[in-house]
Amino acid sequence: MSKRKPHNPTKRLITQCQIAVKDLALSMVQSWHEKGVELRKYETGKSIAIGQSVAQALDRCAFKWAILLIVYAQDANGKRKVITDWQRLAAPYRHCDLVGWLHKEHSAMIRNCKAAVVDAGWIALPVPPAYQDETTEAALVDKLTALMDYEEVYQ
Repeated sequence: MSKRKPHNPTKRLITQCQIAVKDLALSMVQSWHEKGVELRKYETGKSIAIGQSVAQALDRCAFKWAILLIVYAQDANGKRKVITDWQRLAAPYRHCDLVGWLHKEHSAMIRNCKAAVVDAGWIALPVPPAYQDETTEAALVDKLTALMDYEEVYQ
């Protein structure tokens, strides 16, 4: 007789949710508030329509999110700056539970900014790639920052 793994619907649901949101990033910029949250493939940067499987996955499951908070600022000299803060959450959270945390962290970043704030935004990865060293993590942060249209913010 062959041994099979026991039926575990919870584990199957978690696996299906992780597959549905793999390689996807949620992004939002305050000045684009009429667009709301946008879904993108973070490898290519292309915008994707939110389908039923992705929406259900974000609603049902908790993920260990990696979030890049971005503040666009401009000095008194006219020099443009992009201030970023990279956060990896240790505990799994559902998408709806992150709203208060994101608001609190963003407000603190804007208050602590020395230059005039032009705009602010964030990019969140529900299933972040597992990078071990800081150089590859810095490359991911640079790629995510490039997803936000930098020049469009300052116009």
